[in-house]
Amino acid sequence: MFLAHFGLKHPPFAESTSGDAWVALPSRESALRRLRFLHENEHGPALIHGQPGTGKSHLARQLARTFGSITIELGYPAIRAETLLHYLLEELDQAGMREQTAGRDPLSRLRNALALAAKAGVRPTLIVDDAHLIRDHTLFAALKMLLNFSSQGVPDLHMILAGSSELLLDLDPSLAHRVAGRVLLDPLDRAETALYLQGRLKQAGTRRELLTDGAIDALHIASQGNPRLLNRLASLSILVTYARDRDVIEEASVAAAAAELAQDCAA
Repeated sequence: MFLAHFGLKHPPFAESTSGDAWVALPSRESALRRLRFLHENEHGPALIHGQPGTGKSHLARQLARTFGSITIELGYPAIRAETLLHYLLEELDQAGMREQTAGRDPLSRLRNALALAAKAGVRPTLIVDDAHLIRDHTLFAALKMLLNFSSQGVPDLHMILAGSSELLLDLDPSLAHRVAGRVLLDPLDRAETALYLQGRLKQAGTRRELLTDGAIDALHIASQGNPRLLNRLASLSILVTYARDRDVIEEASVAAAAAELAQDCAA
């Protein structure tokens, strides 16, 4: 009912890393251009870092989408190197890049599968999310090894590492020197907060202004420009506004939403 009340087609601030949820903010578009240039010209992995909730995973997926190829996501990287190889083989197999030779060791099979993909003009992209959780140096060695698979003069696999800024300290030196570009994602400033909120509302189908300037200010201050927290606060602010039978989200609704969220976090 609340969607119809505000003229929305779907919840505007649901957590999502799909292309439909991408808002072309100046800072994020600049990061995309830099990462793509470095990645395509130096052929090493791209590294995206920043505090939790700043949109690293979303940026990584958007970057992968610009390559227009197979994307393989490793959401829990604290695994054994052998498990990684099997996982990549399964993902390539499901994407149609099947390596038919049975009985070979996983490393040889994976190298052959990537070579076959490269021959077909396909360079898969591996997104290593939460890369700061990696503690096993053999996994770093495996990731570096994957970058050495080059059958067409460039690595057969794109790689994007995303994680908190501690990743810069923890990244194994053998892999760190291969990184083509590093991008720090800062929280949004007030102007980008407004663009983000309005962009997500527009994507959800609204044709009118649903946020007062005071509400935008309050959302920016309460979230400190963190997109993940901004989504949660904005979603709750919409519900508070609906419960109050108001048509526009005002500063008072944001204040009530922030107080409720603070209580939930403290519980």
